[in-house]
Amino acid sequence: MLSPTSNRLPAHHGWRHDRSVLTVVTRSFLTVALAAAVCGCQPDRLGATRGYVLISLDTLSAEHMSLHGYHRLTTPFLERLAERSMVFDNAFVQLPGTLPSHMSIMTGLYPDQHGMIHNDGVLSERIATLPEIFHAQGFRTAGFTEGGYVSGRYGFSRGFEQYDDSFGDFWRTKPDVFDSGLGFIESVAADEPFFLFVHTYAVHAPYTPPEECRDLFWPDEAPAVDPPLGPNLREHNEGLAVIDRATADYYAALYDAEIRCLDARLETFFAALEEMGIADDVTVVVTSDHGEEFLDHGMMVHRQIYVENTHVPLMLVHPTFSRGRRIPGIVQSIDIAPTLYDIAGLEPPLGMSGRSLLPVIEGRVDQVRDFAVSQSSTGDRGLVAPARDRLFHLLSFHPDFDPPDKPFGAASFLRLRVPRGKLLFKATACPEPTTVSLTVDGVELREVPLDTGVWSQVEAEVPSGAGQALLELLADSCQPTPKSLEHGSRRCLSFRVRGLPVRRFELYDLVADRRETIDLSADDEDLTSRLAVQLRELRWEAVAPTHDVPIDDELQNQLRALGYLVE
Repeated sequence: MLSPTSNRLPAHHGWRHDRSVLTVVTRSFLTVALAAAVCGCQPDRLGATRGYVLISLDTLSAEHMSLHGYHRLTTPFLERLAERSMVFDNAFVQLPGTLPSHMSIMTGLYPDQHGMIHNDGVLSERIATLPEIFHAQGFRTAGFTEGGYVSGRYGFSRGFEQYDDSFGDFWRTKPDVFDSGLGFIESVAADEPFFLFVHTYAVHAPYTPPEECRDLFWPDEAPAVDPPLGPNLREHNEGLAVIDRATADYYAALYDAEIRCLDARLETFFAALEEMGIADDVTVVVTSDHGEEFLDHGMMVHRQIYVENTHVPLMLVHPTFSRGRRIPGIVQSIDIAPTLYDIAGLEPPLGMSGRSLLPVIEGRVDQVRDFAVSQSSTGDRGLVAPARDRLFHLLSFHPDFDPPDKPFGAASFLRLRVPRGKLLFKATACPEPTTVSLTVDGVELREVPLDTGVWSQVEAEVPSGAGQALLELLADSCQPTPKSLEHGSRRCLSFRVRGLPVRRFELYDLVADRRETIDLSADDEDLTSRLAVQLRELRWEAVAPTHDVPIDDELQNQLRALGYLVE
């Protein structure tokens, strides 16, 4: 059992900077050879192994791992495992959502290429997946997942001889996916190669850590707050409710406790591989599909594309590694599939955008790419790229609203980065008259009364300062509109706005400002413009169209338990 007293660390949510993995880019961000020299080892040459195991730790943010500099001791085993692993310190997902991110991992394609972005389609059979390629080459294949958005109905089960996506009453009640995976390995004949996929929601909302970890990072009495269920967290994002900092800190402590217990479960899994005598003939990849946010940038869960949601762990364990190595170069989730093909000596499918990381691992090159691209399902995009011996993150926001000459956005609460100086826009109430408060950078400026059907011009003098300002609009009342009710939506709406900037940028120095708190876009317009041009040119076309298959009752129940669907 884990001892709560051994980790009586501050219960507040935050980072420390002395071990920040992102600071490794300060001088020689892409120099893998230097990393090898520091550890005093020579790069290993990788050969094919009998087995390949891909472990996905759903919702695990690298920003909450002590392995990557987090202030709480959440991943002690993974830190020890790193001593004999390749650890990619700057790995980024392409879309922080379970379905699209896992499909990018399985195909080596960007979300726009495989088309599985909005959780409502099925992968085209024209697109090959990892298990299909391995199975076609004679590998035994099995996948053990906890369902939801990695349900087989989306195309994930293709190529697997056995694919268990059952869910049970809740994922804590179903057989352990790691035990199931070990059982599969035991069933495979000694001369048969195999590919195993293991996926768990162990650190996903509603943040219910096992008893032995529950009080690790919150030893005090639990506060009287709503449980962190998916609908409750989304209500904050949609402006229907407000989660304050103290509540978010408590939720983060529960999330961190889940990570600690999952880390212990991984230790048991790797120990079992040793006991089975397979550890010396298996390649293991440990990663995640996205991270999690706890008001880091005003929201909960993983809707936005800041680093807490897009920076994920990526570790590769191979029996030839004599010592571990930290690899600082930028990599993407789509690089996992081609890397596994390369190690196994398999011919990859044509058209993959992912690149094998084997040349970097073996020390033959310093890097295979110099950028990472992320996107959201609503059109926001992000670019992580080196510049001036630093690492920068440009975010390009394209809210899912109408053009600025028309009404855009009906809400009860709106957050938006805006230029400093005089701000002019128009607003009108939705179903009934309301009052909207204007807050800039946490300071309330004034209140604006709004009538229905009448556009009012709103003026705000945004105080001077560094970077853009955070504008927040909050209504004092909230009702669903008759039209939204007709469409079966109960979303609470109060006002409409138009004339606010639809397209905007934010720029962060990930070395000096790991938490992305200082927006440099207004102060460094040249770099913002250059990275924006680069991001605009990075576009991909769909390889093949998806097709629709109705979601059955069982999957609906799974998604409801995960908080994605509401009764």
